[in-house]
Amino acid sequence: MKPFAELVDPFDVAAREWIIDLEPADIHTIVRRRLFLRGLQSGTYQPAGGLPTVPPDVKRAVSLAQLYQLLESEPLEKLRRPRFARGSLLDDLLGEFVEAHRSEGMPLLGALRLLEGATFTMMIDARSRRRLAKKAREITFLEAMLTVGPELKARRHQWKEELLAPKERDCRLLEDDEIIKRELAQLKSTGRALRFALRALVGRGGELRLGPWSCTLRKAEWDHLWRNPRWRSNTPSESAEELLAAKARSSTRAIKEQLARERKERKIAASWAAYGRWLVDHPGVLRDIEFLLGGLSIQLPGSGRGLSVPDDPFSCHQKDSETK
Repeated sequence: MKPFAELVDPFDVAAREWIIDLEPADIHTIVRRRLFLRGLQSGTYQPAGGLPTVPPDVKRAVSLAQLYQLLESEPLEKLRRPRFARGSLLDDLLGEFVEAHRSEGMPLLGALRLLEGATFTMMIDARSRRRLAKKAREITFLEAMLTVGPELKARRHQWKEELLAPKERDCRLLEDDEIIKRELAQLKSTGRALRFALRALVGRGGELRLGPWSCTLRKAEWDHLWRNPRWRSNTPSESAEELLAAKARSSTRAIKEQLARERKERKIAASWAAYGRWLVDHPGVLRDIEFLLGGLSIQLPGSGRGLSVPDDPFSCHQKDSETK
């Protein structure tokens, strides 16, 4: 059956932005919940038989509210076995990796990368939401999500490959935007209109250079750019968007959207960095993460081959090979 709903790519910014602006303790609560649930065979809590500390009024399958209460009141070791349940999301994504690295462990920086990739928000995409809104009286959200099930297993293999193949955070457009705006602000301080000041800086070969950023266009392209009415605003931010769009031969709308994504990417990186430093200061909490990652040992800075946690360990262009 063709799924009624399609899921947002778990590595898309929209699926990872949940962490932005949260305090480390709040981040930990969500990380703990999601790892616990995704290490189970289903989306409900199925306790192993005969656990003595589980209250007698707790049923075999409990609600999320009951589960969250248990997670806050009971040690993890009393609620779940350390290994991932076979067939669980974490088993499919990380099972083989954890088995191969359990004894040697991995540095904190690499573990944070795994956590980011494993705690994404599972959500249906915008097109599916619009389709669901049109049929809200006929199809519930849960029913739409159930149609994803048959193909979910196959998609997990793709997610696993992406999760274990580290990529750079690409914020190059945002960095270029910041460079251009800084240079334009200096030009504007001379009292000249930006359009005329920039036009005078374009060389015979059609190259405009602003600090380390440069753009080369044909004369007809420059002439078309200077006729754009947005230059009348004389603001560095709008002028920077026009220059970036001209170089990319794209639209300012596409540039705005990409800049918004990269700003979120930078905030995501900063939040994970703050969480990593918090874990360093709370080794007892770190043991929870090790347990929820199937018993994978995490090396703190200064221990063995562990890496330090700089102010922004996931900054743009920084490659992380620790999960290989």
